[in-house]
Amino acid sequence: MNLCNKILKKYLDKIFLLIYFFTVYLFNPSYCTDNSKNDTLALIGKKVITADDFITSYKEKLARIGFTDNGQTRLGYLMNLVGDELQ
Repeated sequence: MNLCNKILKKYLDKIFLLIYFFTVYLFNPSYCTDNSKNDTLALIGKKVITADDFITSYKEKLARIGFTDNGQTRLGYLMNLVGDELQ
């Protein structure tokens, strides 16, 4: 079993919870009006991944790799950022 699978099995419930909150955050109507107060996408220990951090990093990664921008790619990239912090 590779390292990624071990991490997924160990943190699967936390990952689903993170996906849930991320989805609720994206589809929240107030997200469109005022997101300056709390733009936290993930909190891993004391490490905070903000929307601005995510957007900057994501755009750089898209430019380097050439992936197509879509919801699945965004979620996958966020999961990679969280997984990197868990290691």
